[in-house]
Amino acid sequence: MPITGREMKRPQEIHFLSDETMQTGEFLASLASSFVIEETDRRTGRKRYYDTFDWRLFRAECLFTFEEQGVELSRFNGLPVAAIPAGRREQYFWWDIRESELREKIKAIIEMRAMLPLLWLDYDRKTFRVLNKDRKTVARIVLCNEQTSAEGGQLVLPERLSLREIRGYGTVFAKLCKSCRSAGLRPVDTMHELLAQAFSVSTRKPLDYGAKFRVELPDSSTVGEAVAKICLALAETMAINHAGVCQDIDSEFLHDFRIAVRRTRSLLSLLKKELPPEQSAFFQAEFKWLGGVTGPVRDIDVYLLKREEYLAMLPAALHSGLNLFFDELDRRRKSEVKRLRRCLLSQRYQNLVDDWRHYLSAPDSALFAFRRKKRCRAVADKQIKKRFASFVRDGDTITGTSPDREMHKLRIKGKKLRYLLEFFRAFYDEAEVERFLKHMKKLQDNLGAFNDLSVQQQMLAARLSQLDGRTKRSMQIGASLGGLISVLAGKKRRVRSAFQRSYAGFSKASNRDLLIWLTADSRRGMP
Repeated sequence: MPITGREMKRPQEIHFLSDETMQTGEFLASLASSFVIEETDRRTGRKRYYDTFDWRLFRAECLFTFEEQGVELSRFNGLPVAAIPAGRREQYFWWDIRESELREKIKAIIEMRAMLPLLWLDYDRKTFRVLNKDRKTVARIVLCNEQTSAEGGQLVLPERLSLREIRGYGTVFAKLCKSCRSAGLRPVDTMHELLAQAFSVSTRKPLDYGAKFRVELPDSSTVGEAVAKICLALAETMAINHAGVCQDIDSEFLHDFRIAVRRTRSLLSLLKKELPPEQSAFFQAEFKWLGGVTGPVRDIDVYLLKREEYLAMLPAALHSGLNLFFDELDRRRKSEVKRLRRCLLSQRYQNLVDDWRHYLSAPDSALFAFRRKKRCRAVADKQIKKRFASFVRDGDTITGTSPDREMHKLRIKGKKLRYLLEFFRAFYDEAEVERFLKHMKKLQDNLGAFNDLSVQQQMLAARLSQLDGRTKRSMQIGASLGGLISVLAGKKRRVRSAFQRSYAGFSKASNRDLLIWLTADSRRGMP
């Protein structure tokens, strides 16, 4: 019985690059003594490559391209996933793609992010079949000449030869691979190398944004040096996302911008006893202003991103009222975006950026004077242990009847503890920090969900109270919001009931011992 499906081994494909000593045309001619080589197809064209700002497709080892006939999602190995006819756009959200398998695949990967154009690739591709003496096709060879172009310039890529196995002729494939290597053609280990070459003309490089927050800190770092490095990295995140926020490309530019602001404020607060009080108070106030002006748009985005989820919670009869509510949010968002843009292009914002960078970089900055010269590692140890002890002390007292505000206070404490571990993770064993943060994330997801549901109910209830109830439109919105509040209340109760289990998993003795070991271990061998 033939093997099919997942048990069947997929035919191999190996890519080789030519060099100056051996061109692929010469190599094909050298095979003539053993095989017949026939050209079966030739195609020329131009592709435009897209990805999200944080490389979600690349991380999933997928490529999204536009060509004259439409758009396609493919794997790094060249295998197509899905394709449909479509026109070219300057950016694509998943909802810009008509209902299809492609739309669902893209949606699962990019979620709320926009796919942005990265580069053009012009290609000339020839396909050959390799025949044995019996005129049977025993392998296929594809020769590809490519040129990439982007805002950084143009580049002619090395000629590429792709060798494809034909099922049942593995021995021939192995022989041809050996011949390629003997001829001086260089095998490409991964598609990452080919993509890195293609992107060498782009100002964007694969995976240049979106990794976990981490700042390298030598063990000898002083408090001033560590704070400066961490805050400069956060300032760079704000700068990278600034244009995307002002252009309103997608919601995640503002989300990442706000996280960088929030982390900056948290670090200034957590280490306030170690930092110059006058300067810290000034920058705390300015970053609080920045957090405030970016808040309204983000608050609206949270609801708009839940549109599908909210509609799924309600019966179809209530959808019209909910859609009217979302239309209101859309209109309000437009005015809030204009206000936010004015703030981010204002002289106050530019002064904050310039003053902050000078404070973090100038050799004579008060940040590097006096007590800020003591080693940061001991300070980090002390703060992490203190915050952890406070967190579990409060967490241990929460019961099923504790007020909601106690859950909210615990969430804030947990966030500050997590930020400390992320700021100073370079001081500790990376694998163990990750293990601790993994356990902590499960609990924070529970606390975060509880807080989100609380805020959502409050906001919806506030809007409900503003309706006059005398128009058909108000009645439709009121019925939908009332139904949604009821559904969210039930969901909130379920999340609350899951807290004890989540907290027990986090606060178990092994996790407590792990954090104690981490902070104790960091001081071994220190003077």
